[in-house]
Amino acid sequence: MNFLKRVPLPLSGVALGFAALGNLLAAYNMYFKIICGILAFVGLLFVAGKYLSNPQVFATDMKNPVIASVSGTYTMALMLLAGYIKPVLPAFAIVVWYIAIVLHFVLIVYFTLNIVLKIKLPDEMMKIAASFFIVYVGIVVASVTAPAFKNIALGQICFWIGFILYIPFFIYVSYRYIKLGNKKIETKALACIYAAPASLCVAGYISSFEQKNMSLLTGIYIFSLLMYLVGIVVAIDLFGSFLKNKNFKFYPSFAGLTFPFVISAIATKQFNAVLTKADIQMSLRPVLPMLFKIELVIAIIGVVFAALCFAKHVFGKEVNNS
Repeated sequence: MNFLKRVPLPLSGVALGFAALGNLLAAYNMYFKIICGILAFVGLLFVAGKYLSNPQVFATDMKNPVIASVSGTYTMALMLLAGYIKPVLPAFAIVVWYIAIVLHFVLIVYFTLNIVLKIKLPDEMMKIAASFFIVYVGIVVASVTAPAFKNIALGQICFWIGFILYIPFFIYVSYRYIKLGNKKIETKALACIYAAPASLCVAGYISSFEQKNMSLLTGIYIFSLLMYLVGIVVAIDLFGSFLKNKNFKFYPSFAGLTFPFVISAIATKQFNAVLTKADIQMSLRPVLPMLFKIELVIAIIGVVFAALCFAKHVFGKEVNNS
């Protein structure tokens, strides 16, 4: 079990990517969803195993602004996986879902009091990262999964909390990147997370609101496309840096290549479904099916690439030493 020591907490971000991708691929083949669900569960199990075997490491990691913020992907993944196990163990799934939501709210409070409010600006601006979005907008995953657990009211509350918090933190985080740039290659992939919050809000709004304000929904979706482009540009820049330096190294921030691109594809698919059902005509509608296919391919590539990188990092030495 020595490999657990090499498990980085951002593996939960890869697990989140698999959990979301499984829901997306279920429309093509249920076996895809099962495989993704198993991989997501194993990822969360490894992360839990690492910290349960050494709680002091967890306490130390949670003092790191980036790692603490990425920890939100664990509760987000739990919310999604609760939906996976609901058909088999409905009572247990409901308990897991509510626990994950409570834990995410605990993270919001902890992160605000112990990280955000203690960052001294402008001297400590480098501590700010796009991963902060995970903490404050990640709760919207509860909105995405709320229909499965028949608690639309809670889903709507979580949507508005995440959406409202997204606005000030978008300004807060963006100011840091505008001011300091995104030059450190070890954390560069974190900026891909820009693609996630608005798309998650689109998916959460569609899932938890039967009566939809199309102006609001369309506005969020168009903004999500702009943020998706930001994520794509960051990903291209990341791989360009590796090609330029000819020195590929593993960084836990690779987890940023997973969920943001998956949820963007989900948002496009759901937005297109809403327009089709309501027979709403707009200039964007004809390109949505093709856009979804492109986003789906990019999402699969991102998740598989990150998963392989994490697997090599965690198990590579085990293989070499055997």
